[in-house]
Amino acid sequence: MNASRNTDKKKAAKIQRPVINKLYQDCLGYIPLRMKPVHFATSFLLSLHRSYRSLVLLNKAANPKIEEKCAGDEYVAENLYQQLTQNNQSIIDSVIDIDALKLLRNHLNVAYNNDGSAMGAAFKPHSTHGCDYSTPSLSYLGNDSKNHGNAGALVWLILNATTTGQQFLSLAKAISLRADGPAAAIPGLCI
Repeated sequence: MNASRNTDKKKAAKIQRPVINKLYQDCLGYIPLRMKPVHFATSFLLSLHRSYRSLVLLNKAANPKIEEKCAGDEYVAENLYQQLTQNNQSIIDSVIDIDALKLLRNHLNVAYNNDGSAMGAAFKPHSTHGCDYSTPSLSYLGNDSKNHGNAGALVWLILNATTTGQQFLSLAKAISLRADGPAAAIPGLCI
């Protein structure tokens, strides 16, 4: 009898899945299956704080590439170094040479991409999908990822509709303002 009930439930779920997926697609613009927590968090934090940072240089610095995908590929150390030291608008100190930059990039990769998937090469010429960082710090909150389908924004809207939800959002905002990311472990580093 139990096996029969389980089979019936599986059949019902199989019939309902296309209907539910169509509702998701029509209402949300995506089907929220297997969403990574970091993608949800990005959308939620963007709604909570309404500010973000440009993370292009951090992404390029933390993703060392050996060969150019195309001419001038800034993920390659020599090209990135040239960009960081060009003209009078040098971004890094002149005491940092190309070898020091290569070593720093290895450390940044470990700190920001420790699982090998949280922060792939996200900007041209490699990808146009953007990146999310698996960190609670607002220092690494960007608006380049399109993997979240605004799911966190939907939760923010629902919570913001009630007094209790607004209290929760206030607490969540206070907690996120106190969180430090990997850069906090390196004294004097401001990204």
